[in-house]
Amino acid sequence: MKPKSLYWLLLIALLLNAALPARGAAALPAGPDLREGVFSVVWGNSNTGATPQTKYFLNTAEGETLALDVSEQSLQAQGGAHVLNKRTVTVRGTLDLAPAAEDALPLFRVTSLTASPASGAEPEAHVPEMAAVSGAYPWVSIMCKFSDVSAEPKNLAYFQGMFSINYPGLDHYWREQSYNIANVSGSTAVGWFTLPYPRSHYIVGNALQHGLAAQDCTNVADASVNFANVQGINLMFNDQLDGYAWGGSWYLTLDGVSKAWSMTWEPPWGYEDITVMSHEMGHGFGLPHSASEQSNDENGGSPYVNYWDVMSYTWDCANSTHATYGCLGQHTNMYHKDFLGWISGAKKFSATGGVATITLEQSALPVTANYLMAQIPIGGSSSHFYVVEVRRKVGYDVKLPGEAVIIHEVLTSRAEPAHVVDTDLNGNTGDAGAMWTVGETFTGMTNGVPNGISVHIDSQTATVFVVTITSPGNQPGIFNKSAPSNGATNQSLNPNLSWGASSGAASYEYCFDTSNDNACSAWVNNGTATSVALSGLANSTTYYWHARSVNGFGTTYANGSSTAFWSFTTTAPPPPPVTAGTYNDTHAAWAFTGTWTNATAASAYSGAYKTSSTVGASATVYFSGVQAKLFFTKNSTMGKLDVYIDNVKVAQINQYSLTAGYQKNWLSAVYPDGVHKIEFRRYSGKVNVDALQVIAAPPPPVPVGPGTYENTNSNWALSGTWSNATFSGASAGTVHTSNIVSNSASLLVTGASGFTLRYFTRSGYGTLDVYVDNVKVTSLIQSSGLLTAVWNTYTLTLTAGTHTIKLVDASGKVNFDNIIITQ
Repeated sequence: MKPKSLYWLLLIALLLNAALPARGAAALPAGPDLREGVFSVVWGNSNTGATPQTKYFLNTAEGETLALDVSEQSLQAQGGAHVLNKRTVTVRGTLDLAPAAEDALPLFRVTSLTASPASGAEPEAHVPEMAAVSGAYPWVSIMCKFSDVSAEPKNLAYFQGMFSINYPGLDHYWREQSYNIANVSGSTAVGWFTLPYPRSHYIVGNALQHGLAAQDCTNVADASVNFANVQGINLMFNDQLDGYAWGGSWYLTLDGVSKAWSMTWEPPWGYEDITVMSHEMGHGFGLPHSASEQSNDENGGSPYVNYWDVMSYTWDCANSTHATYGCLGQHTNMYHKDFLGWISGAKKFSATGGVATITLEQSALPVTANYLMAQIPIGGSSSHFYVVEVRRKVGYDVKLPGEAVIIHEVLTSRAEPAHVVDTDLNGNTGDAGAMWTVGETFTGMTNGVPNGISVHIDSQTATVFVVTITSPGNQPGIFNKSAPSNGATNQSLNPNLSWGASSGAASYEYCFDTSNDNACSAWVNNGTATSVALSGLANSTTYYWHARSVNGFGTTYANGSSTAFWSFTTTAPPPPPVTAGTYNDTHAAWAFTGTWTNATAASAYSGAYKTSSTVGASATVYFSGVQAKLFFTKNSTMGKLDVYIDNVKVAQINQYSLTAGYQKNWLSAVYPDGVHKIEFRRYSGKVNVDALQVIAAPPPPVPVGPGTYENTNSNWALSGTWSNATFSGASAGTVHTSNIVSNSASLLVTGASGFTLRYFTRSGYGTLDVYVDNVKVTSLIQSSGLLTAVWNTYTLTLTAGTHTIKLVDASGKVNFDNIIITQ
C-alpha cells in the first residue's frame, strides 16, 4: 500500500514547488479571494447535553484545508449543508490569516458559495451522487491510542463484532433501516495503533483537529488496511476528544483513492453504546439531525428532542439495551430514508390536491406492499412539505414511546430539514402531542393560519394505518433563480437568465429592466423553459430581473417574493485594441485579475515578467490583427496556462521545465483581420506572462508577371513559421523550409502560361501540397533514402488570367527553392 496524504503532495511538489505547512495552512494573502474544492460537513454530538456543533471545511486541489465561516443563508440558497456534503463548491470571501487560537486551520470567511456542476472525480470537479447509499458500503474501524494515553477501552473482538450481520450488529441494523437496500458487509476493525503525538497535539484549545486526527490515525493503520476496499472510516480513540463524538465526511488520499470519505471520530463513550455509532454513521452517510418545531438549531434550541429518530434523541434505552453493546438506536425518519434512496416510487404517495384515502405500512419491518410514506406539498412546494409515516414498536423501533402516525414538517434547505410535529409544544415529542391515532385529525398550519391540509386517521390493523389526506389544489411550487447570481458584475451583453424548476408550473415568465424599484411591467412568457438568452444589452449597465411560475391555481415568484429582484451589471466596453507591435507585461493594454507579482530576470523581455498563483487569475489583451504571440518563462516552479481567444479555449501552455528558459513563445493560429480578445487563464500551479506580440494582416498581394522568384522574394506571402537556410545547390544559395503542418507560402501571378517549381528531395523530409486557386494539383513527395539533396522540378500549364499558387506543408519537413513563371 502507498503512503497516505491528505493533500495532493505530488501535484504541489511538481507544480508549486512548495511544501505544505504542518497543519495544512497555505501561505496566502488576505483579501477577497476565490477557492474551489470539496465541501465537507462534520456534525458534533455531546453526551452531556452541550449544544451540538456543525463545522464546514473545504479541501482544494492545491492542497489547502480550510475551515469555512459560512452563513446558513448561503447554505440554504444551495439546498442546505447536507446536500452540499462531499460536493465540489466554489466559495468567494476572505482568508483569515490569524484565525481563532483554538482552530489550527486557516479560516475562510465566505461571502458567496455555489455548487459546481457534475463532472469527473478530481477535487476540482468531484460531485458524487446526491445522497444515495445502496449495496455494500464497507467501513473500517481504526483503534488509535494517543501517545501519552495507554488505555485500551475495548478489544479488537468488540469492534469487529460491532459490524455483525446478526442482531444487534451494525450490518443487521442498516439492513433493517434500508429495507435491505444498503448494508455494511465487508466491514472490519484493526488496532490498537499508537499515534505519533500526545492527545494535546490533536485537541487544541479544546477543539478537535479533525484533519490531523484523521491523517495520523489512517497513516498508522496503513499496513493493515487497503482503503481502496472501504467506503467509510470510524476513528476510535482511547480517550476523550473535545466533549463530542463527530460524524460526517473528510477528504483524504488513501491507497491511491482521493475523495471525501464517510468518517466518524469517536471517544470511548461513542462506541460503548452502539446507538451513538448508529447516529454518527448516519452523519457519515450524509444525514443531518432532525428536531421539533419548538426546539431546533434555527431557534437556538437543541435538535436532540425527536424521540422518533436515531438522528435526534437516542437515549430512551429502557426497552432496547444489549449486554455487550449497550443502548441501541431506533430507525430514522422517512424523509431521511427517502433522501438516501431507500424509498421507491411505488412506496411513496405524493398528494396532488383533493382527497385521497391510502393505507400506510409500518416503517420498520414492513409486512404488506402498501405505501411506506406520504408526502404532502405545502403551498405547492417541492422543498417544503409534510411527511406522514407509521411507527410501531417492532425491530429496532421497539424503543419508541408508542405506536401511531407520525408527521414531520420538512424544509429541505434548513440545517435540520425534518421537524417532528408536536402540537402540545410541551417539549416532549414522545407523548400524545406528536402521535396521531385512530379518530384524530392533523390540521396543517402555516404561520398560524390553516393551510388547507389535513390528515385523518381512519383505522388501524396489525401493521397498517388507513388515513385520509386532504390537500388543496396547489399553485406552483417554490423555486429560486440561479444565474446570473445576485449582484454579479462583468456580465456578457448576451447573458442567460436561469432558474430552478417549480413543481406544478404550467409556464414561466420573466422580466428585466434598469429601474431599481422592485417592479416590472413587461413580463414575458417563456413557456416551460427555465432559462432564456437575452441579447443586445448595454455596456456598464445594471439590470434588475425576476422570474415567476404560473398555473391555474396561481402565481409563485422566484425566491419567495414578488419583490425579490436580482441584479447584474454588464461588462465595461473593451479597451481600445493595440495594433501590430510587441507589448511588455507592464503595458497598459494588459488587464489582470487576481494577484500578479513582478519577477525580474535579465533574460526576460525587458528584464521582468509577471507571475500568479491565484485561483481564477487571468491576463487579457484586446488586439487588432490576425495573430498573437505570447512570450513567457519556463522553469521548475511553473504550472499550466490556458489560452482563450474570443472566449474560446484554443490551447494550454505547459510552463513547467526542469531548466529555466526565457522568452519562450506560443503562436496563435491566423484569425480574420479585426479586433480579438486574447485571455490567459491560470489552470494550475504558478503561471506567468512576459510580453505579447501582435501580428498585423499582410498587405494584399500584388500580382507578379513572368520571371524567376526566389524563396526570399517579398512577393511570397508566408503563413506560419518558415526558415530560410543556406543550402548548397540552391539557385540563390538559400531555401525556405517548414516543419509545421498547414504552414503555407502563396504567390499571386498574372499573365502567365505556366510555372516551374524547384525543390529538393532528401532523407527525413515529408510532403508538400501544391494548390492553384485553392484546388490541389499535386502532392510532392520530398522524402528519399538519400542523405544528400536531389534537386527536382514540378511544371504546370496555366490558363490565361490571374492565379494564386499556394504551397502547403502536408506532413513533416518540406522545402522550396524558387519558382519560374513563364509567359
